[in-house]
Amino acid sequence: MNEAVIFQSPHAIKPEVFLTEAEREERYRTRLDETFCPYTVLDVLTRVYRHRPEDDLCAAFGKNPGAFASLEEGSSVSRAWVTGCRIVRVETLFFQPLQDFLVELYVQAVMRMEIVRSGQPGVKHTKTVRRDLRLQYRFDLRPCKLTCQFTGVILNEADSLLALNPEAIRADKYLLPILREEDYPYLADMLLSMDGIPKGALLDAEALVKGMGLKLFQGVFPENGVMGEIYFNFGMARIVDPDTGEIREAKIRPGTVLINRSACINRGMYNGTLLHEGSHFLLALKHFLLQMTHGHQYCSYLCKRRGQRRQRERLTPVDIMEIQANKLPGYLMIDEESGRKKAEELIRSYPRLDIKNTAEFVREMAEYFGTTQTLARTRLEAMGYQAVRGILRTANGRIVPAYFSDLKDNQTYIIDHSDALKEYIANREFRAVLDSGQYIYCEGHFCLKQPQYVKIDHVGHPHLTVYAREHMHECCLVFEKVYGHALKLLINGVLRRARGGEKQVRYVTRDGASPITAEGQAFRRMIMQEYNIATQVEVSFNDRIVKLMEVRRISKKQLAERTGLSDATIQSMRNDPDRQFTIESIVAVCIGLHVPVEISLPLIESSPTKFLKSEEMSAYRYVLTHCYEQEVPQVNRFLVEAGYKPLTSLVEGYGEDGVKLEA
Repeated sequence: MNEAVIFQSPHAIKPEVFLTEAEREERYRTRLDETFCPYTVLDVLTRVYRHRPEDDLCAAFGKNPGAFASLEEGSSVSRAWVTGCRIVRVETLFFQPLQDFLVELYVQAVMRMEIVRSGQPGVKHTKTVRRDLRLQYRFDLRPCKLTCQFTGVILNEADSLLALNPEAIRADKYLLPILREEDYPYLADMLLSMDGIPKGALLDAEALVKGMGLKLFQGVFPENGVMGEIYFNFGMARIVDPDTGEIREAKIRPGTVLINRSACINRGMYNGTLLHEGSHFLLALKHFLLQMTHGHQYCSYLCKRRGQRRQRERLTPVDIMEIQANKLPGYLMIDEESGRKKAEELIRSYPRLDIKNTAEFVREMAEYFGTTQTLARTRLEAMGYQAVRGILRTANGRIVPAYFSDLKDNQTYIIDHSDALKEYIANREFRAVLDSGQYIYCEGHFCLKQPQYVKIDHVGHPHLTVYAREHMHECCLVFEKVYGHALKLLINGVLRRARGGEKQVRYVTRDGASPITAEGQAFRRMIMQEYNIATQVEVSFNDRIVKLMEVRRISKKQLAERTGLSDATIQSMRNDPDRQFTIESIVAVCIGLHVPVEISLPLIESSPTKFLKSEEMSAYRYVLTHCYEQEVPQVNRFLVEAGYKPLTSLVEGYGEDGVKLEA
């Protein structure tokens, strides 16, 4: 037996004046549930308000079947029923008042009617009607109301919400806006005009956010990586007391933006975080209220990347929120007209836009408009200033030197070690290119090992030459960017903004051409010649370890500290010819000694331990080839994050027990 339809959600919020002191205190407490999945409009209709769309359709059809199909003159319907009702999609508009929010279910229905003719009551025949139609529902999304009612059936597409408002911004089944690129300038202009800010004027981000009705709360958070939070619901925030340094709890009301003063260290970061959170409130409020209707107060929702994604997966609601809230602030701070005017003014002030001046160009744009340099670069790219694409890019968590890029929007010359490792394992073509020995990992790029492109500094670290950074197309491999799920945490109506994002990078051949060049082949022959000479010398594994430690001027204790191995293990590697060591230990020693692959592979071959053909061994081979200049804890970190066994217990960012340390 179906439950009766209800009008109001049982989770509507009571005004605080009617609550006891204990209920007021409980309202702010966070409940965590990591299994939570966001609810759709259909979930709320069926689970909360107990509507069955087929029943609503049946009731409307039964009342007036003639409206659904034409009848012959003198005929009437004695009985009508619905035999099928397939829900195709949810259709609605984003900018509707909370108290009168219309949603339509587009359904494909199959209905049957029993028809009798006037004067012939005993003669009946059945007619089947197939119609595409819409079931319309009216929501009141105000937290103190949370009501829903069925308003009727829309029979003609011309009378639907979308048809009557063809230019309006639509919303998806989670009540998040569906935004095209051209919608962002429109949204920015709408917000600015509502606040009375003249078009093209320099923006006061704080005034704009306050004009949206949001409250500001500034403090220092224990989590250093968190820049800001937006509270959709009542909650408790953990704040560091500036006087005592102790962590205390503060009650935060809905519609409050928290700013982490220790993370927002300059004007651009402060403004960007304010507008990011303000964008969330504008674009995600209805989504949150939909979740509130279900009674699940948006407890812990975190989507992590799992394994290697070979194809782009469907974005989650949190991903969508983050993409939208990252884009809108740029249009608020730098509109097209004033941005171009200032950009052209700055360009005329430089003798030429070389790499140095291009970086300065981005910095001056950011300073003038009060944004971060990253946001300024993004807006300049969108306005067609492609020279800035290689400015302020990061690899392995660090900013790489500026370079010129002529690639498509979804392509890059930069790849993190962790992404490169996964691609090396998964992509045979990429593995063959790297195993050719022609390329060196340098400043986040895989660059041809040629003197015009790569120079070695006094400590042996490679760097791109100025010529290489101005001619990346000649020497660097190209990768495709595939963005995965956003690492954003939504807890009890609190959406946090943290530094960084997430992307997966895959190797592509450029225009189908092989990256192998004649010069590269010549270099490869030279390397192989040197390798063959080195391997002809009959030297034991123990002697090689001793010799390498002497060359590197490193003691047993120092090498043990670098690698996380014991002093006894290092001693045995030096003088015990019969002992077998794990492949992880030997690779850790090679990394700790910073020896190139031309030396490390012969060293491993001379040991009782050999490389076995496995995915994990391929991963270790990759780090020997391309990460030997890194420290062991760094190498271990991206091995762990790529899903492989670390070489030792020394993992950057993790304790010896394997537990991730707080940021």
